[in-house]
Amino acid sequence: MRSDPRRITLLLAGDRSPNRLWANPQQQQQTRIIFVHNFAVLRYTIQSRAFSKHDVERMIIDHAATAADFLRLLATLPLEYHGDVLLLSGHGNFLSTAARGDGRRLYALANDDLDFYLREHQLVEEPRHSSISPLQTVPSLETQTPRFRRSHDRERSTQPARKS
Repeated sequence: MRSDPRRITLLLAGDRSPNRLWANPQQQQQTRIIFVHNFAVLRYTIQSRAFSKHDVERMIIDHAATAADFLRLLATLPLEYHGDVLLLSGHGNFLSTAARGDGRRLYALANDDLDFYLREHQLVEEPRHSSISPLQTVPSLETQTPRFRRSHDRERSTQPARKS
């Protein structure tokens, strides 16, 4: 059996998880995604001695745990684990990272920040075909400026003239 030198991402996706295009584990270059079946298995994995022998870079819990479960998990992490723990839920997204020196930090992530994190670490696949061209998503100045001037001129004409 050949050893895989890539770092590991443990991924637990719940039933209410949105349909994300997680990166194909065979095509992943930087990290190897291992899908975990339930929260109890994830907790057991963390507490096992085998956990410290593998290079786990991050754990992602996608709509598969409550905030209380997430905090209990953080409280039981081995001190030598310095990877990320990411909770995605309908109530918000939270990232726990190792702090400099000792301990961990907890950050709330906006959806844009979450998308950036997942894409930056190549954890989700980029859509192959888009029905919207990149040029259609950015309004051009030519179409915006005349509307702005017209509405601005209307506002001026409805205001009483100032006496000098």
